[in-house]
Amino acid sequence: MLKKIFKHLQSALVSLFKRNKEQENIPVNELLSEEAFALEQAVKKAKEENCGEDIIKKKIEESFCKMTDTYPKKILEENYIWSRIVKLATKFIKEPLTILLAFADESNYKTLYKSTVDLLAHRYRNQTPHSTDKISNTENFLYAFCHYILDNINPTDAPSYFMLGEAEEKKHDFAAARKYYEQLVNIDSASFKGIVSLISSYTSEVKYLLAESHEKSSRHAVNAKIRRLNHEQQKLLERHLIISEHKACLPEASEEDKLAHLTLTSLAVRLERSLGNYAKAFSLLEKIPEDYPEIYRLYLEKAMLFQFKPYENDRYDLTLAIMYFNRAHKAFLPLKKNDKNGIVTLKSILMPLANAYHKNGMDDNALHICDEILRIDKNEYRAQNLKNQLIMA
Repeated sequence: MLKKIFKHLQSALVSLFKRNKEQENIPVNELLSEEAFALEQAVKKAKEENCGEDIIKKKIEESFCKMTDTYPKKILEENYIWSRIVKLATKFIKEPLTILLAFADESNYKTLYKSTVDLLAHRYRNQTPHSTDKISNTENFLYAFCHYILDNINPTDAPSYFMLGEAEEKKHDFAAARKYYEQLVNIDSASFKGIVSLISSYTSEVKYLLAESHEKSSRHAVNAKIRRLNHEQQKLLERHLIISEHKACLPEASEEDKLAHLTLTSLAVRLERSLGNYAKAFSLLEKIPEDYPEIYRLYLEKAMLFQFKPYENDRYDLTLAIMYFNRAHKAFLPLKKNDKNGIVTLKSILMPLANAYHKNGMDDNALHICDEILRIDKNEYRAQNLKNQLIMA
């Protein structure tokens, strides 16, 4: 009996020795890839067998823990194991895994953050009715990762503050969003992204309040809040416009300095326009020289002002609106912005131009612009509706 046990043990040791010798000859990247693949298959099988989230979570935690115990962190990073496990975990698990968050340190957190942002962007681009949970889980993980960075690695990490601000805006908690944007500006007073996000959050909240205020009984309180928000935004814009104008007027001013000032001016003009302060809006635009970069934005703002609310705007003039829309169009085309944002911008110039032509009785011109818009985006319903209206007339 003892001989039999000894023989079995000897056989197992020989087998283990052979397997270890075989693994010695396998590159580490292949071993890691095999282990990650085995985990993916195990999780897939657990999901098919309707195992609970706790079981899947345990499998992932045990596997990743084994990898971190077996291989140096640098090897895991070079083989993108963390990113692969995060992708797998966020596919099935709502709760961010602490073991994955804790993998980050001062040397790698920026790379890991970018990897997670890229994963979320990929899932947004490939969104389907069945991918809602994956996207929600990835968002939760990213926000938890931002908190982990700020709490444990870098309390002044600007991208984390920005991402958390955006997260609060999505939940319509604009006050909380502004706290993150303010932190971003406090860290870097020249953070243009933080300044614009902070200012724009007021506009977003006003739009949200207007869309949600259905009850007449609540409109008085809503209007009072909107007036307060508009006033706060005005003061904020005035303060930052003084700073940006000073920088843009310096002899050594860069293209970025001038573009920043133009952006803030556009935000201020839109606010004043919405408040009916047309003279102030025009005076802000008149301060911008025509040699600024992306000058189409100046022309677009002027055009929008000239065609805005004819019943109360004493400078309403469709002819001038059409002229400035065409100038904006002409100034925009050489920039060759053919990406998604560029198409959105081009439509923001051409669609109001088509409407201005139609209102001014120039239907042939309006029809031509509609056709141009539909060549850019065949699904642009506003251009299609106007074109149908013009054809039926």
